[in-house]
Amino acid sequence: MLATLVILVVVLLAFGGFIWFFARIERNPIYRTTRESMLELLQRVERGEAKDIEWRTFLSVPIRHDDFLEELRMRCEYLDDRYSRQIRGQLLNRQGREELAKVIEQLQQYDHKEF
Repeated sequence: MLATLVILVVVLLAFGGFIWFFARIERNPIYRTTRESMLELLQRVERGEAKDIEWRTFLSVPIRHDDFLEELRMRCEYLDDRYSRQIRGQLLNRQGREELAKVIEQLQQYDHKEF
């Protein structure tokens, strides 16, 4: 009787460990934009060094943890809709890059501390 109980506990622990292990490795990646990563990307877009896939990923993922960063992301989305251009590595035309410089300036002044 005791041997059966021990075997049952071992099997349940092994099964639980198996489920826990696969639940951990199957998690979706988290894309969490920070002020610093956003600033670095926008500066690279302004200089014509950013890849289109980076820009599209940034524009397509809402920023739920910081309303100000989300507002700036939405402004960038507007700039992309209005001034998008993919010639010679530039994702935005001249006017778009000028407007993007204003967004960068706002972002540089932003000093949000996450608690």
